[in-house]
Amino acid sequence: MIARPSLASGGSFLDGGHVAWFPFTGQSVTYETIADPWHGQVRLHVDGAFQDTFSLYEPSGRITRTFSFTGLVDGPHVLQVRAYRGNGTVD
Repeated sequence: MIARPSLASGGSFLDGGHVAWFPFTGQSVTYETIADPWHGQVRLHVDGAFQDTFSLYEPSGRITRTFSFTGLVDGPHVLQVRAYRGNGTVD
């Protein structure tokens, strides 16, 4: 993935990669991302379990999208973000 400046939190987001892994601890996780006319879809997995396919396509321009997963057993986990159709992003 490559970093790109934007109005994203912290001033930049990652774009163009195939897979990113994020270890976390707790009962929930939130994936914040950028959607715009140039992005496709991502597939999200928590601890290797497929959650869903999410569109990052937004024809009206760049926006932030947020997806949260709750109800996890308290403890260590891994969120996997996998580009599916086109580029994926991570904010």
